[in-house]
Amino acid sequence: MCVAETLKKLNHDTQTITWLKVDCEGCEFTVIPKFFASSVKIEQVMVEMHGVDAGLVAGAFRSLHDAGMMIFHKERNHWGCEGYLCVEYSLVSSSYARRVLHKYLSAS
Repeated sequence: MCVAETLKKLNHDTQTITWLKVDCEGCEFTVIPKFFASSVKIEQVMVEMHGVDAGLVAGAFRSLHDAGMMIFHKERNHWGCEGYLCVEYSLVSSSYARRVLHKYLSAS
């Protein structure tokens, strides 16, 4: 089942996804661009990048950047992937960050 079919089946194709975790042992490089090419809005995403292929990693980050996503946290997964082949990234959409930070800053 492809991303578009999955989103439709779960009734998420017209919804906003607040938080999405992507950890699919290498498929993130093909899945991420499909999510952000779909009509679904994603406010936050946590993705574990596997491997060291610079072209694949750059392509995934290009898709995330083009979708307005910004990194706010990263950490190496030292439990698996030989201690250095996997890195977890947490990203937030610029629109969500503006909305949340505005509420936070105006509350003080």
